Amino acid sequence: MDYKLDRIDLDILSLLLNDSRISLTEMANRLGLSRPTVRERLRKLIKNGVIKGFTIKLDESIFKGITVLYQFKPKDLNSLIELLKEKHEVTQIFLTSGGESIFAIASYENFDRMNDDVNEFIDRGENFNFYIVIRKIKDEPFIPILAFELNCDYCGKKITENPIKYTLYNRDFYFCCKTCLNNFRKSRE
Repeated sequence: MDYKLDRIDLDILSLLLNDSRISLTEMANRLGLSRPTVRERLRKLIKNGVIKGFTIKLDESIFKGITVLYQFKPKDLNSLIELLKEKHEVTQIFLTSGGESIFAIASYENFDRMNDDVNEFIDRGENFNFYIVIRKIKDEPFIPILAFELNCDYCGKKITENPIKYTLYNRDFYFCCKTCLNNFRKSRE
């Protein structure tokens, strides 16, 4: 991707990740920008493939199911990936470092369906562990902040490590260190 993202793009993405139905007017108000500016930025994010689609988040309490985390050390990496991709219960697949491990997340409607998959993996001779999720502790949208060039909103220095995010009046500000954050807070009092 050749498109360079800046702080405004990041702010737009953050708003959309929290509510993909947010109106242009509401985005413009929260960001302190005009509607045409937000509309044009959004159009460019879509055109350049940064935004691939809009979706919804469902309340998980409506589902009566089981979420399972799988960890595989596959015999045949490509064959296992293809098998996992075919299973509609598998919602995410991750290839990790450290000996080509695969992690997968699956959601099953009942234990019988989960057991079918577990038995299939055993019959294939896969080396795997699985863990049933009993409670989700944190569920926030992920924004790969380090993929963006950010400057500190207090001192203007380029942020090279994880930025400190601070929200004030529905607007996000980013800082290179706690000192800049504290000085920013003092200047706003």
